[in-house]
Amino acid sequence: MDSIPFGRRTVPSAIDEFAQKFRKRSWVIFPIDGNHIQRVSFGSCARAINAACWWLKNTLGTSETFETIAYIGPNDIRYLLFFCAAVKCGYKVIFNRIILTAANLQ
Repeated sequence: MDSIPFGRRTVPSAIDEFAQKFRKRSWVIFPIDGNHIQRVSFGSCARAINAACWWLKNTLGTSETFETIAYIGPNDIRYLLFFCAAVKCGYKVIFNRIILTAANLQ
């Protein structure tokens, strides 16, 4: 992990480096219900980012000019995965946070 100085790496490159060295180490731990938790390893995270990156490249191509794309979706683990995939493809991301409440739906 010494190839790029601390503070100069992008989040996706740091995750890739951790995935190489600590593939099975937990990256995220979140509750499924009151009695169970789900662990996501750095290896699984890196694979998910690469899969999303593949989808973005096939759908939009890569950006040479750091174009902006939008993410509208759940505010969960996919939020960060999409961000990392977009950065790897050369995009920046705008996150639109929509909060649906009963008052908003009337």
